[in-house]
Amino acid sequence: DTNGKRYLVYKNDGNRPGSNKPPIIWLQEVHPDGTTLTGPRRELIRTDHPDEDGIIEAPVLVKRPTQYVLFYAGGSYKTSNYFTGYATSPSLAGPFTKAATPLMTTDTFAGRIQGPGGADVLGNHLFFHGWVDDSRWTYRADLTWKNDLPAVRGASSRR
Repeated sequence: DTNGKRYLVYKNDGNRPGSNKPPIIWLQEVHPDGTTLTGPRRELIRTDHPDEDGIIEAPVLVKRPTQYVLFYAGGSYKTSNYFTGYATSPSLAGPFTKAATPLMTTDTFAGRIQGPGGADVLGNHLFFHGWVDDSRWTYRADLTWKNDLPAVRGASSRR
C-alpha cells in the first residue's frame, strides 16, 4: 500500500467439506519480511449471494487512484457458473461493496470460454482460467478501467 505497509489477502477454507464457517476473504497486515502476521485481520467480503454457491476464492487486491478493487472468483470452478466478481472500497480498511454484476461470466465470452475465474492482474491484462471442450485452460484478456471500475475486452488462450 502507499503507506509503506505490506498486506496479505487470503480466503479461509470455509467451503471445505464438513466446515460450518462461511468462506471469507481477509486482509492481514504483515511485517516487512512478508511472512510474519501483525495486528488483527479484517474481513473484506464473505459469500452472501446465491450465484456464489457458497464459494468465494482467489482474491486479488488492486489500488486505483480513487478506490481499492478486490477481484475474486465465485461458484465452483468445475462448472460453467464459475465467475470473476469484484468489490470496491474507498479505503483499504473497507467496507467493500460487491458489484451488482460479475466482471466475467460464461456469457462475457459468448460461451467460448466457460467458467472464467481465478483471475490475476498484471498491468493492463487479466489472466484467468476457464473451460473449453472439457479442458481447463489459461487465458488473457485486456483489462480496462472507467471511473476506476474494471472492464474486460477479448480473450486469448495461453494453452
